[in-house]
Amino acid sequence: MKNFKLLTILIFVLTILSFKPKSFDNTQSKKDFDAYYTEKDKNDIIGTWIKKTDSKSSKKSIADNILEIKFKKNFTAKIKVSDSDRIRIITGKWSSIETENFKKIAGNNAKLPSNNIILEYLRNGKGMNLTTLSKEIKNGKVQLKLGEVLFDKK
Repeated sequence: MKNFKLLTILIFVLTILSFKPKSFDNTQSKKDFDAYYTEKDKNDIIGTWIKKTDSKSSKKSIADNILEIKFKKNFTAKIKVSDSDRIRIITGKWSSIETENFKKIAGNNAKLPSNNIILEYLRNGKGMNLTTLSKEIKNGKVQLKLGEVLFDKK
């Protein structure tokens, strides 16, 4: 009987110790990115990027409406977009690794190329928009490309 009580107390203590208090949890909330680590910006994209081209082949694409993207260190983004008669700022988030939303929208078998950036935001307040920008170097200058549209760092 004594062994049974000891075993019960031991199981109880181990069960309590197995729960991790919320205050010790360093991960971001579910609203943020799936993976978070400070060296993630190895692509050197933090900063403000301005749309450089008005490519005729990109007309009517979502890329044509993005005028400026401000990537922040906390992996949020401020996206300046033009709608038919006005310019507004949309808050979004970005990642250089695959996110849960990327997998949901692009499909489980889709792979993000290593030099691409995922930009996620709500346009018109409904439905997640997911855009991938590729990083390329042209004339020794880093640019982000979205379809035919190029963005230069400010």
